[in-house]
Amino acid sequence: MSAVYVYKPFKYFFSVIFLTWVIESGMVWMSYNDSAGQGDQEIFSLLVAAELFIPCVVALGMIFLSGSDELKRDFLSRLFGLRRIKLYYLPIVLFTMPVLAAVSIYLSTYMGESAEQFNINKGVIFATGVIPASFFLFIAPVVEELGWKGYGIDSLRSKYNFFTASMIFGVLWCLWHAPLFLVKDYYMNLLWRAGWLYVLNYFASVIAAGVLINWLWYKNRGCILVPMLVHASANLQGIFLMGNVAKCIQTLLIITIVISIVLRDKKVFFEKPSGRIGQFSD
Repeated sequence: MSAVYVYKPFKYFFSVIFLTWVIESGMVWMSYNDSAGQGDQEIFSLLVAAELFIPCVVALGMIFLSGSDELKRDFLSRLFGLRRIKLYYLPIVLFTMPVLAAVSIYLSTYMGESAEQFNINKGVIFATGVIPASFFLFIAPVVEELGWKGYGIDSLRSKYNFFTASMIFGVLWCLWHAPLFLVKDYYMNLLWRAGWLYVLNYFASVIAAGVLINWLWYKNRGCILVPMLVHASANLQGIFLMGNVAKCIQTLLIITIVISIVLRDKKVFFEKPSGRIGQFSD
């Protein structure tokens, strides 16, 4: 049955980016507040956590206030329908990003980088303010992907073919976190201070990884657990003391993989959008 509901990508992404930027603006201000005390540091960590929930909260609002029973059923089916997962994709889902990180570090040692990058980054084990670091490794991907794959990418692919939708999503994903480059001593701010090449690498890696995650999500018939697992496994590489050179190598490897996937699976990436809710082809 054809869907009555019409996706609203502009409304969704505008709301997500606007609300996130409001929170991140507060983070920028607080990062330059030299008089900040322990209480302010706790507020800052709560803001960091809060921004990650925005895509999910907006998506859930648009789904469950849509008045479309079909949209709600499809979302719940893809959230809890584990039978959608094709088991032979699981090794790719779970191990691609950590393996690429390890290979990239290894290759970087031939460029003069230290093998100590394989050492455990203790900063990802302990709490940041009142938020455990494990939240950002494992919980953040869950709440983010609930929004991105629960509504965001569906809204884009209702208007565009899958390749165009994935590229637009990658750009919007970058834009979503743009103010973080202004947060003093934050990861993106350190990249900015390290040089424009590393900033470009960050954007390229986000867009390429977005295409890879979207493809795995699509090939597993929209099961939302799949991108959650890929995203979490990508965050897990944070346990390594990975340098910027290794990250650039990793980006090149991901781009190479994405290009090969797009060329191999042209039907998925370039077929016309159906405009139907929950439409996936093999």
